[in-house]
Amino acid sequence: MKLEAVAIETNNACNLHCEMCGNSGMRRKRQFMEMELFRTIVDDAVRCGVGNIHLHTIGEPLLHPHCCEMVRYVRSRGIRCWLATNGMLLEDRTSRALLESDLSALRVSVEGSEQAVTGKVRRGASFETIFSNLHRFSELRRTGNYRTHVGINTIVMKETLPDMDKFVGTWGPLCNGIEFSLLSGQGHDNEFYREQQIADCVSGQRRPCDMFLHKLAVTVEGCITACCIDFENDFIVGHIGDVSLSAAFNGRAMNRLRHLHNQRRFTELPCCDKCAATWRPSMAGDELLEGLRFRYYGLHKGKTPAQLESLRRRGEELGVRFEAGSATATELHELFQLLRILGEPETVLRLIALMLKILPMDERLGCAALCVHQGDAFRTTREAIFRRMATVINDPVTLLDIAFRFDVDVNAVGIKTEAQ
Repeated sequence: MKLEAVAIETNNACNLHCEMCGNSGMRRKRQFMEMELFRTIVDDAVRCGVGNIHLHTIGEPLLHPHCCEMVRYVRSRGIRCWLATNGMLLEDRTSRALLESDLSALRVSVEGSEQAVTGKVRRGASFETIFSNLHRFSELRRTGNYRTHVGINTIVMKETLPDMDKFVGTWGPLCNGIEFSLLSGQGHDNEFYREQQIADCVSGQRRPCDMFLHKLAVTVEGCITACCIDFENDFIVGHIGDVSLSAAFNGRAMNRLRHLHNQRRFTELPCCDKCAATWRPSMAGDELLEGLRFRYYGLHKGKTPAQLESLRRRGEELGVRFEAGSATATELHELFQLLRILGEPETVLRLIALMLKILPMDERLGCAALCVHQGDAFRTTREAIFRRMATVINDPVTLLDIAFRFDVDVNAVGIKTEAQ
């Protein structure tokens, strides 16, 4: 299997105490990763053909004194570099250094459009500081004509849901896109979850975690782990220096985890059993998130439901440019965003088929992952998307990998593979 991305825990400490995060209760020692170890990890990722490195797991990466140097090193090795932050430390000097380091993508995680909400959910955070920092970063990016993509991540819960219109209007102009997600159980189980989870948004259906099919994480100690939110190193599958990232990704320990997930034996993996990634959102949850995406494109981007036809035409235009190999990175991202909001199944399936036909084989699983994460928003079934993929992918092993990622029974949809 192809390892597509590696998340590096450059620092496992944080400057905030967010209610939904288990970092505050973590027992591991807080520390910074040494640059020598960091370079070793990146060099190994290069040898393994990894295309993306994420400088974040469960800590705040901007706390590391050499964070910008780390970004520069990743980019110098020809790998895309992503960084997620709570925005509190994104001051002018740091923003300039990140932009000059050619950071591929910045994700700022924030809730609320005023201090009352921001401070309650992310204890220790200042709305004014985060807003000022991101406003300055966006201005520097614009005036300097930098390529860094800026996104906002926000968690939808009872506390934040009433504020969403104002949230979109406040943060939308400062970024390329907003990612909405439901409150999950990735942290410690506490009263906050019971109070803030929105009723009926999670179904009773379990699903395998798709991270096992494309990504690994490396902790600050140099442990290779199967989970990007492994607070206590419960999912170690190797150690840097003892085994390569590729060997760990295809090793016995990883294959055991994949087998347990495929068999839905989550009770044997307590951390997975309580993680929202193994629970499929309900129809109500899907409709809520899809409504927020429409609201974002309606309020910020000026796109109302009546203008969706122009979005579809733009999607087809970008598809033609993609097929001709002339689409820029910005246009490809726009195409991905359009895939996430277009409502007509046939339009979406045509675009997916086009992407799968044009992409090199080793990049198709990444495209499939995108489809999985947004599949329910396509207003069609995973089985329909899988059938369309099967028409352009002839490799049986790849098809089985995608079927696992989609949680699709290939026999049920009438597709046979030689690898079965």
